[in-house]
Amino acid sequence: MESFKYAQGVVGFRFLLGKLRFLIRDKKFWSCCTLVQEYTKRAIQRSLELEAEGNSTSKYNLVKELAVHSKESEALSGHLLNVFVAGRDTPAVALVNVFFCLARCPAAWVKIREEIADLQPEDLTFEKLKSLRYLQHCINEGLRLYPALAKVSRDCSSETEIPYGGGPDGSQPICLVPGDTVSWSVYTLHRDPEVFGEDVETFRPERWKDIRPGWNYLPFGGGARHCPAQQLSLFWVAHTIARMAMEFAGIINKDPVEEYVENVMLTMESLNGVKVALVRA
Repeated sequence: MESFKYAQGVVGFRFLLGKLRFLIRDKKFWSCCTLVQEYTKRAIQRSLELEAEGNSTSKYNLVKELAVHSKESEALSGHLLNVFVAGRDTPAVALVNVFFCLARCPAAWVKIREEIADLQPEDLTFEKLKSLRYLQHCINEGLRLYPALAKVSRDCSSETEIPYGGGPDGSQPICLVPGDTVSWSVYTLHRDPEVFGEDVETFRPERWKDIRPGWNYLPFGGGARHCPAQQLSLFWVAHTIARMAMEFAGIINKDPVEEYVENVMLTMESLNGVKVALVRA
């Protein structure tokens, strides 16, 4: 896990550097990558052997399903690690970013408690959590201000074109050739005053009563390449906040630095962490 964490941090830095990533000379990074990849390949081999022997206890074997599409160990390892990278940090970062906002808006915490006042822990099913509108508004607003993935990039592998965005008025197509990189800032997209109002820098969950942003709101990406764990991540975040709101009457910011100090690597995290005090109900 230490190697995974270190390698992930350097990958994030390489991601920020783009085509200048070749400037990074870090032997520890490559040794960590080798360790993680070898560990993953051994785990894949064990899983496939158990499946072949009929000793697997899993109802759904992710490795088996991936192996249907590719038997090559490098490809299997890459696909599996891609799932782990997305599932390890993103839900946790999303949760703490929402808590960062709630700690600076205690009135929102009170409203969440009012919304769940008649509920018990066993009532917090997927469907019930989705129906808690104010809680969902708080989560949406926290992810709008501080999306876990602040920037997304894609490398072009074959010649294609974007239908518009070029020319003086943005109405002309843009030609892309292999090697080109297309990047967009989710952080900036979520701060469009034409979509979210003039107070885009303010944590105001109530705005979600009236807006339906569509492609202007992409904390988990969109289309065919959106995060496959989106609903599970949102369930985790909502369930954790709801359970804590059942136990604690108030939330207090304990960080002397009021503003959000970004630490942008693969994910965008608070550099100072999220320092809060919780008041027992």
